[in-house]
Amino acid sequence: MLEAALAWCRAGFTVIPVGFDKKPRVAWRELQTEPWGENQVRAWWIAHPHDNIGVIPGSNDFVVIDGDIYKDGGGEDLGQFFIDHNLSREGAPMAHTGSGGLHTWYKCVGGVPSGPVSPTIDVKSNGGYVIVPPSANEAGTYKWMTASPLEAVAVTELPGALTSALRERRVAVKKPIQNQVGGAQVIDISLFRATDGREKVMADAVWFAG
Repeated sequence: MLEAALAWCRAGFTVIPVGFDKKPRVAWRELQTEPWGENQVRAWWIAHPHDNIGVIPGSNDFVVIDGDIYKDGGGEDLGQFFIDHNLSREGAPMAHTGSGGLHTWYKCVGGVPSGPVSPTIDVKSNGGYVIVPPSANEAGTYKWMTASPLEAVAVTELPGALTSALRERRVAVKKPIQNQVGGAQVIDISLFRATDGREKVMADAVWFAG
């Protein structure tokens, strides 16, 4: 765990020791302005070799879309979010969380504020942290599905429109429009049709929704 923590530190990320309960082991908000250097990271993990690793994505110009796809409707929410904001998995590092969630990483100079955009989706960047592999908790082990942000040759940029919306805190997951026909609910499938070359985005959305 020490070498992994040092690798994130050397790459320019703010590193946070996290316990088995996913809670920071230090007053981590102070680290946003005064991040640990290699010596501090090394000293901590030598003394606490089993602590997990948390990083602040925004500290190195990243945004993480944190989808709880193991929750009821979580995969559908994440798929809809990708459709709404023209996001793609291509070139985006991805990791499974210990509980079965999904972290998708995008480059974003300056980052965005962290916070929830739906009951199953959080955005982690400035003022937020994510736990990274090879960390583990009682639910399971964090694992990369792709090359990590430290290994990727190039990472896809977060779309500009979504970046602006997140900075202005005006993002929410849209739901399919529903109406009544003969007493039964009918979902407007036009919201799920690929248009303007978005077939790749649709394919990603279907993948998330399972």
